Amino acid sequence: MKNMVALIGEQPIPNLLPIRYDKPEAVLLVRTVRTKPVSERLKKVVQTDTLVEFCDISDQCDPAITYRQIKNDLQRLGWLPTEIVFNITGGTKPMAFAAYHLALDQHSEFLYLESEEKKSRLRQYKFEQGLEILTRNEIIPGIITIDEYLLAHLPGFREDGFSQENGQLTSGGLFEECLYNTLNGKVDEIKAGIRPDGVKEQLEIDLVIRCGNQVGIIEAKTGGMDKKGIDQLTNVGGREYLGTYTVKFWVTGRQVRRELKTLAMARGITVIELPGYIQGKPLSQQEKTRLIQIIREKLT
Repeated sequence: MKNMVALIGEQPIPNLLPIRYDKPEAVLLVRTVRTKPVSERLKKVVQTDTLVEFCDISDQCDPAITYRQIKNDLQRLGWLPTEIVFNITGGTKPMAFAAYHLALDQHSEFLYLESEEKKSRLRQYKFEQGLEILTRNEIIPGIITIDEYLLAHLPGFREDGFSQENGQLTSGGLFEECLYNTLNGKVDEIKAGIRPDGVKEQLEIDLVIRCGNQVGIIEAKTGGMDKKGIDQLTNVGGREYLGTYTVKFWVTGRQVRRELKTLAMARGITVIELPGYIQGKPLSQQEKTRLIQIIREKLT
């Protein structure tokens, strides 16, 4: 594939995965004022392998305006219709409508990325006599890293490792280390102590894990008596921050009160209780197995 047209919405993953998978020579990111930050972050992630161009849409709710502005930019770039595929997964519905009809009018192909049971399925179509013909139906394998996932959502971050105080691991840091050692090698990738840029140390992600293209965040608490862990996950895992595709886990070294479990469930958080945890010691085999099993079930 030579060139791709991608509609930018609030979530970067529906565009990041097809770009990483198909590796187009160039991509035109169709954005609005609201989604400009998303497009800039996406550019930073993919620009080492793909030339990035921008198309700024003045009215995301008007398909006719969107159609003309994309078409004008394609003519400016000199991209041939036969060398273009439109990714209509992101953006607003009017933007997708415009892109679909532009692909139809100029006989270009289009694709759609579907999140299906924790898998990413890519379907691509061409037009023959005005009808859509399926040309590709594939599951995208694990092709992104935790770093790429985070940078697609955040302005930047640093990796501090396990929680410390005066050069020594805190009780929380020891619990994080225990979880890290248990999960390391059982997931595709794991990182500890992620601090996003631009929030003045207000947010920290204890552990980030990846299986394939699915990414989860873990808030590790030795106790489970208050909702601080829930609040932290809700903030960092929100729609406007790490996005709707990030899986959230609250892992505790104690039993959690029923009302807190209910609150966590309502906010899309999976609670994993490890009441047998003893500071400074590995988990029991039973709790190791349960931790790994629950996390892998949610991510694979």
